[in-house]
This record gives sequence, structure tokens and C-alpha cells, in this order.
Amino acid sequence: MRLRFWVSAALALPVLLLSMLGESLGLQSRPQVRNAIEFFLATPVVLWGGWPFFERFWSSLLNRSPNMFTLIGLGTGAAYLDSVVATFFPQILPGLFSGHGWRRTRLFRTAAVDHHAGSPGAGPELPPGSDQRAIRALLNLAPQQAHLLAADGAERDVQLDQVKRGERLRVRPGERIPVDGTIS
Repeated sequence: MRLRFWVSAALALPVLLLSMLGESLGLQSRPQVRNAIEFFLATPVVLWGGWPFFERFWSSLLNRSPNMFTLIGLGTGAAYLDSVVATFFPQILPGLFSGHGWRRTRLFRTAAVDHHAGSPGAGPELPPGSDQRAIRALLNLAPQQAHLLAADGAERDVQLDQVKRGERLRVRPGERIPVDGTIS
């Protein structure tokens, strides 16, 4: 991930600068050149640097469990594909985007920079199984016993798997809460 991060940084920075300073560099009259440069710089960032994001994005779709990777994969993938179509196949886009004062914006910058911006935070999450280990560690924080209150006010300790919905539990000061519920 470290190599992906630094290579992506080296390629995403010129894309960012080109998209911001393209006109001052004299590229406003040659949008095809600017778009081609952005395409060739952004493509390795999105497809190679962002490959782990897309793998996790696909996994989140298959498991029907949206997460950060769903958001990054969907947003950057859509921005990249939209930019590729607008750059190489503008004729298939609706006329609304091609004339009458509208200028079709290429989103290579968004795709490249967003993938790169998500890399440092996602790096520790990407080793296989690390998310499962983290969830297991969280589940192990829950106490294995609960203090069950009977209708007459008597209290007895029971295993956590014996607690039923609607039962009242006592949580003593400093103890962890054994189950989800309402504290009154």
C-alpha cells in the first residue's frame, strides 16, 4: 500500500495542478491535450492505485454491507468512467452537455485525488482479515454475564445468551453494558 500511495501521489498531484492551472498554462484552447494528459496520469492512480478499493467496493456490494469502500469505489469509479466517456466518446452524451454554453467537465481530478486521499486511512484496514479481527475484538469487549432483575426486584447473574428481549438488567457503576438496550 505504501508503494501505491507514493506512486499515486506522484501522478495525482500533476492531475490536480493541471486541472486547476490548465488555463494559465495555455491549455484552454486545447482541451483535448489537457484531457489526454489527465487521462494518462489519472488512469494508473484509479486502476492500479485504487485496485484494493475496488476489490473492497465489490465485496461490499456482494455482501450487501455498504461501507467507506462503497462510497469511494462508487464515486471515483463514476467520475473516472464519466470522464473517459466525455473525453473519448463525447458524441454519445446528451446534447445538453455538449453545446449551448455548457462545457462538459472531465472529472479525472476527482477520481485521482479522491482515490489518493482515501489511501492513508484505508491502508491499515486493507490487510486480509483485519476487519474480521477488529469486529471479533469489539465483540470480546462485551461482558459474558449480565445481572438480571426479576419482577420482585431480586437480582441474579445469568449468561449473556440467556438474556431475552424486554428483560431488565442492572448495570453497576464502572461495568460494561452487556447488551444493546435502553438505560433508565
